[in-house]
Amino acid sequence: MRAGSSRANGRPVRQNPRRRIVRRRENDGAIRTAPDDPKPVPNKGASESNDPMKIMIRRSPETGLSIYVPKKDLEEPIVESEFETLWGGWIKIANGWVLELPAMAADTRLPITVEARKRSEEE
Repeated sequence: MRAGSSRANGRPVRQNPRRRIVRRRENDGAIRTAPDDPKPVPNKGASESNDPMKIMIRRSPETGLSIYVPKKDLEEPIVESEFETLWGGWIKIANGWVLELPAMAADTRLPITVEARKRSEEE
């Protein structure tokens, strides 16, 4: 028996293993399928404005209602809302983003984490 032709457990060692596809995220938001792959595959979720994002809404004495977006490390006050109760409509925050909030009861307690959708610029 040749050295390296079988493992200790008796299974044969594959001489030409298939190349494993490695997926990794690059700094530009693209996913590359292999380290030597020259063409990036665009990350569909990175630029889509309809993807939900988790936000925390809270009330503070100095700014009133504000939101915090953990993935962006962004905290901004809410400057405008479609409905007085917030829920089920849109809100506008100080940096210009417009977010769609889910429908919830008017007496929902704050702070709360919800999934919101960012409206596209043309809406």
